[in-house]
Amino acid sequence: MPLYLVNYKQKEQTRKNVFHRRFKKFLPPKEARKPNECWNWQGVITSNGYGHIWYDDKNYQAHRVAYEIYKGEIALGLIVRHTCDNPSCVNPNHLILGTHVDNAADMVKRGRAPKGARGKLKEYEVREIKYYLHKNKKAGVIAKLARIYNVNPQTIANIKNNKTWQFIKKGTLLLCHDNSLIG
Repeated sequence: MPLYLVNYKQKEQTRKNVFHRRFKKFLPPKEARKPNECWNWQGVITSNGYGHIWYDDKNYQAHRVAYEIYKGEIALGLIVRHTCDNPSCVNPNHLILGTHVDNAADMVKRGRAPKGARGKLKEYEVREIKYYLHKNKKAGVIAKLARIYNVNPQTIANIKNNKTWQFIKKGTLLLCHDNSLIG
């Protein structure tokens, strides 16, 4: 093997080892990592709940890195799915490969798929959410509303940015679930 290839492979392996060591710093402590429980990512978590890690000017999804470290390469066209439905989980025992179609089927099977265009929220709840988003511009309101309505923060962000529920305009009268008017 030519020397330049040996040097390149050595550099690439060193780079990979450094990245893996950095990744492992954001795992829960070893004593907290039980094989059948979720290992919640301790680094950056996005608004939709997925862990991320920056390395060498690139952003990587933590669960994909975990799969590659512990299980091997991810073939082109496949995604890493969570069997636990916890997007911040990086336990390799909870990660499997599949297609987007497999992932959509999992969502339906586990009751996480939107029903029609409206999902699990009722119209009056979306009106409440839009009202609170309109009245409250403070940081953290999306996460707080997501906890209150038991939905992913991305769902609230999509409502705020009119990616979903566009037919409900902000500023319209709000009819609450108890038929009282707000606003």
